[in-house]
Amino acid sequence: MFDKFARDFTDHHPHPGDDPVARLNHTLAVFADADAGDWAVRATSCVYGPAEVTGLTWGDLRAIADKLTAAKED
Repeated sequence: MFDKFARDFTDHHPHPGDDPVARLNHTLAVFADADAGDWAVRATSCVYGPAEVTGLTWGDLRAIADKLTAAKED
């Protein structure tokens, strides 16, 4: 059962290798359904004030990936 799942998964999401941009794109592909406003990486919580959170959302990571892709194409 696990072997079939792994095969199906890797067919859709090949190993990204060592390139950080490829790994970012791989992560975004795996979490394609994640809401843009949800926190992907939370750096701080309540340090700057009550309910203040810093970090990167899935939308932030998608924007970074888009900028990296555009810069690579130039």
